[in-house]
Amino acid sequence: MVASIPIQNKGEDPCISEVFAKSKWFAIVDEETISFEKNTNKDGINVANWLYDLGVTHIVTNKIGKPTYDKLKEMDISCLGVDINLKFTEIVQKLKSNKLNKIDEKGSIISKSCEHK
Repeated sequence: MVASIPIQNKGEDPCISEVFAKSKWFAIVDEETISFEKNTNKDGINVANWLYDLGVTHIVTNKIGKPTYDKLKEMDISCLGVDINLKFTEIVQKLKSNKLNKIDEKGSIISKSCEHK
């Protein structure tokens, strides 16, 4: 699994971005590492294409627009929802232990439990 999390700043415990496509940075999280990629895109479809090219299989966000959601779904990238008030380290922990909920096409969280392996 390679997941992407939109963040406002990079660092030890970055703040989660409230706007997916316009996020300044994306944390790329795999089983062993976390890296930070600067987002030069400002459009959800371009962000989706860019993340796909980076090998992302899951995105973690608090909400997402329908066109971007549809594009990610078309690329077989899972959308997982998270409370924006959680700390980055908590989000990564929940991600790695499969405790995040899926987001539906309306951008709301629909599953009470999600196995996103």
